[in-house]
Order: sequence, then structure tokens, then C-alpha cells
Amino acid sequence: MNLPFEVEQIQEEIRDVQKHLHAFGTRSQGYINKDRKEMLIQLQKSVECINNTVEYFETGSTSAFPRLLTCNTIDPSPGLTHETIISEHLRDMDTRFADLHDAASWGLERAELIKKISNDTDGDLCIICAKLGSSSTRIQSALRAAQSQHWEKETELSRAITRLDSVQHELEILETRLKKYEEMRDDMRREHKAAIGNATNAAQRLQRYCDWLGGITEEISSFVVERVVEYQAIKESTDDLTDWANGLRRHTETMRSWRSSKAQLRRTARKIVDSLLEKDDPRVQTISNQLRRLYTTSTSVRALGYS
Repeated sequence: MNLPFEVEQIQEEIRDVQKHLHAFGTRSQGYINKDRKEMLIQLQKSVECINNTVEYFETGSTSAFPRLLTCNTIDPSPGLTHETIISEHLRDMDTRFADLHDAASWGLERAELIKKISNDTDGDLCIICAKLGSSSTRIQSALRAAQSQHWEKETELSRAITRLDSVQHELEILETRLKKYEEMRDDMRREHKAAIGNATNAAQRLQRYCDWLGGITEEISSFVVERVVEYQAIKESTDDLTDWANGLRRHTETMRSWRSSKAQLRRTARKIVDSLLEKDDPRVQTISNQLRRLYTTSTSVRALGYS
């Protein structure tokens, strides 16, 4: 049988017995109180009769007749004898005691009946208690088994939680590593992209430079030829300049020695400068212009020591 259903059934039986006991207790208490009240009334009447009789024997007074009339039906009269009064009084006491005995017997029978019903109820309760004990034993056994299973489940759960914590820790480590790897991958992608872009730009520049080199090869050749011719002319101009400088040195020495005229020096310098200005070299022209300005001013001539 299913234990929860069995326990519920036993609880229902206990509730029924409790209701029965409550109703039975209420009725029994009413019966007992009623019987007790009746026995007390009869006992009080019997005691009162005994007291009246004792008082009559002690005092011998007829004043006891009114009290005697309360517990018997004797009609008081002057002709009553002492024996008659005592006999009637004893008969009344017997009647009171008989009523008291009947009330007590009836109360006792009812108490025995109540006791029997109570014992039967106790038997029912014992049967219910036995069922409850059996169910309690099986429930305790099931509870111990459930506790054992619960402990096993708790142990398994604790182990599972420990494994889960370990797995979560490993997952956190793996996530951290994966994040670092992703960052490194992104950095490498950016670096590779930048390197590819730089290489592409360099290749494009190199291609343009190669194209430019291919386009200006002839210009370079022409430029080289022109520079060779120019350098040859510069060399010749340099030789002429050297000759001019030597001539100038000689003229200077001659001018210092013989004090030639200023006009002759100017003509000689102008002639040299003009011959230099005919050269195409810009550097030679620059030097010639400077010399021309030098020798065309009187200040420059005076700086050389001529009047």
C-alpha cells in the first residue's frame, strides 16, 4: 500500500474516533452528572431522616414531627405512640436507603456501561495504534532509506559541484587564453594587413619608379652626355681661369713693379672677364661677374693700391 495514502487513512480513522470519543464523553459526563445529582439528593434525604430520628431519640420532643413529615407521609395526631413513630420513621429510612441503593446501582450500571464502551473504544484505539505503529515502522524504514538515498544524492551533488567548479575554472582559463589568442590573432591580422599594404605600396612605388627609370633612361643618357660636355667645358674654363689667374698675378706683379696705368688694368680685367662670361658654366659666370664688379669700381682699384 502507498504509505502517504495509508497514513491519510489512519489519520481519518483517528479523527473519527476522536469525534466518537468527544460525543461519548459528552453523553457520559451528562449521565454521570445526572446520576450523581440523583444519588446526592437521595443521600441528603436519607441523612435528613437519620438526623430527625436521632434528634427524636435524644430529645423526645414532638417538635420533630414537622421535620419528620418532610421525609414521610405520616399524619401527625395526638394518638401516635412512640413505637409507631419509630416504626414509620424506620420504614421511611428503609425507603430512602432503597432509593439511594437503586440510584447508586443504576449509576454503577451506567458507569460500567460507560467503562465497557470506553474499553471497546480503547480496543479500537489500540488497533489504530497498532496500525499506526506498523505504518510508523514502515515509514521510519522508508525514511531511513530516503535519508540514505538523500545522503548519497548529496554526496553525488557535492562531487558534481566540485567537478563543475573545476570545469568552470578550466573554462575560465580557456576563455582567458582564447581571448588572448583572439587579441593576438587580431593584432597579427592588423600587422599582416599593414605589412601587406606597405608591401603593396612599396611594390607600387617600385613599379612607378621602374616605370620612371624606364622612361628617363634616354634623358639620363642625354644628361650624362651633356654633363660630360659641360664638365669638359668647365675643365677648359678652369684651365682658362688658371691662365687668367696666372696672368692676373703677373699683371699684378707687373703693375706693382712698373705702376701701369689704371686704364690698362681695367681693359685687361674686362677682357679677361668678358672671355669668362662667354663660357656657359653658371659658376664661372658667377665668378666672372664678381670679378667684373670688383675691377669696374674705383674702390676696388684703390683697394689694390692703385691711384
